[in-house]
Amino acid sequence: EYVAPRNEAEQALVEIWGEVLGLDRIGVEDSFFALGGDSIRSVRVIALAKERGLALSVEELFRHPTIAALAEYSAAAPEEAAPADEEEDLAALLAELEGWSDDEVAARLRAKEAAES
Repeated sequence: EYVAPRNEAEQALVEIWGEVLGLDRIGVEDSFFALGGDSIRSVRVIALAKERGLALSVEELFRHPTIAALAEYSAAAPEEAAPADEEEDLAALLAELEGWSDDEVAARLRAKEAAES
């Protein structure tokens, strides 16, 4: 069931996901991955979100795959200073992720989460 954006962060993410996924109508309870998102597209989403002042990471997109959950996380997350060479960091990350399958990305995130626990 379609749920419209309820605040600025959700609206920004709807616009970003629409651009990245090529979709016109995205609800805040839709899953990024069910809509066709993958690890490569997630990097683009994070880059566009950062341009709009949303503090997100690829890892957080995998943990919070709906706009509602991601916007809530973003609102609660402390803002971190962006590195001066952020574009280079994103390009390097994208190059690394291009060789990974979605399953491999998910497995690595689970392993990282388990190691941090």
